[in-house]
Amino acid sequence: MIKTCRHCGDSFKPYPGKPGYIDECPRCLVDPSRYLPPLPKAKVSKREALTLRVQEVLRQYGVPEPEIKKYVDSLRKPRRK
Repeated sequence: MIKTCRHCGDSFKPYPGKPGYIDECPRCLVDPSRYLPPLPKAKVSKREALTLRVQEVLRQYGVPEPEIKKYVDSLRKPRRK
């Protein structure tokens, strides 16, 4: 029995025990975004997120806190043209 996928419209042969619905082809099952709700937007700006990530990485490399603060402060200063 040949079925037509409800997402992409391709024809496929369903097999017993496959996950998902009977009218979903295996390629459309691979895309988890169809089933997961979108993640909520973070309340942190991109610049702040980058700053936090830089701090995390510098700590992993054993950079002392005063040096991390000095480096992060230099990132926050606007650059003049």
